[in-house]
Amino acid sequence: MFKSVDGGANWRKVLGDGLGNTALDDQYTGVERDRIVQGLHRHDVGSAAYFPAVHVQPHFQELGYRQGDFPITESVAERTLALPFYTRLSARDADFAASTFELMIARENLSRRDT
Repeated sequence: MFKSVDGGANWRKVLGDGLGNTALDDQYTGVERDRIVQGLHRHDVGSAAYFPAVHVQPHFQELGYRQGDFPITESVAERTLALPFYTRLSARDADFAASTFELMIARENLSRRDT
């Protein structure tokens, strides 16, 4: 048996209740989200773009839905990313991932000021 550690407590400090995935504020774009994900990967923190809006997936397009039908949903999907959150995530790993995520957000905000 293993002892479960609440790595989620560490994420709550950064994300509130957005455990496992989070949508960046609407000031961010999908391109910026992807740079944040790449930055997390460079620091060995697992992350990925979350899935696209449901209505643009093939099955729903067969039902007649198209890109642009639900712009708010598309905007949120474009800014959502998956973050490490699982049963055996140690408090140390959660702290590292949360700190790295905060660093990537800070870097992205700094790069905006330079443009």
